[in-house]
Amino acid sequence: MEKKFGDKISVITYDNIRNEEQAIHAIKNAIERGCQVIFTTTPVLLNASLKMSVEYPKIKILNCSLNIWCGHMRTYYGKFYETRFLLGLLAGILTDTDQIGYIADYPIYGMISNINAFALGVRMTNPRAKIHLVWSTVKNDTKRILNDENITYILGQDLITPDQQCSEFGLFSKKGDEIQHIAIPIWNWNVFYEKIIKSIFDKSWDRNNFLKEGKAISYWWGLSAGAVSIAYTSCLDEETKRFIEFVKQSIADGKFQIYEDMCATDIIEMDSLYENIIGEIPSIDYLEESAKKIVELQGTKTAKKGL
Repeated sequence: MEKKFGDKISVITYDNIRNEEQAIHAIKNAIERGCQVIFTTTPVLLNASLKMSVEYPKIKILNCSLNIWCGHMRTYYGKFYETRFLLGLLAGILTDTDQIGYIADYPIYGMISNINAFALGVRMTNPRAKIHLVWSTVKNDTKRILNDENITYILGQDLITPDQQCSEFGLFSKKGDEIQHIAIPIWNWNVFYEKIIKSIFDKSWDRNNFLKEGKAISYWWGLSAGAVSIAYTSCLDEETKRFIEFVKQSIADGKFQIYEDMCATDIIEMDSLYENIIGEIPSIDYLEESAKKIVELQGTKTAKKGL
């Protein structure tokens, strides 16, 4: 951002913020150091962000999550279901067993539409295929598909992070102990930050009076804005890549709608799984302790049944 906006801004970063207490301390420290705009970059920090936005209403605090119910602060997130659909197309083409794995993490807003979009993509290219859904936040759940020799293509976590190093990310094939990556979803974070900062400079941020009316504002951008995309590895053949790129461009241009006749709220709040998915949405009682807090804040109705 400093390269984009030059001396108009200065950027301070805080790393390894893992819980609400650390987040509150970091946000307060940033404000003390003169920060006027603060991005908290994970839904895990939503509660801390909300508390600080109420305590410091003049500071622009934005959390990376899908917020459809609170007017105290703004959020930003990608239309990740669009990239999931494209990866579903790929998985349906490539599977040699008609059995495909999907590793999800938190049963929260937007997650079910991601899973169902993948299922739609698979069904479009391979109507016979089934998706076996497991959750990384349910103890030992992922082993069910990682150890299943009949499931040779799996969609894993979005990306690898320093504290979660593993090989099961993006769309990959699995044969024995050998893993080959096919494609990965991409977040173009610079698009989010540059668009939002630009809106502050050109005053369009201030012209939006939804916060005064108590309504939530969520910047929800996808392929058309360049906010999300996918990247391929060299093992994918050019003909298949051209097909996926054609569909990708059709979505970006608005010529193809993944969820026809559905509004944004319906997509975000989706809470049931499509018929070609084998699995279920776990209730909060079955989740690991570390996952329960975020589900309490942003979980789907099904996930919150245990509350």
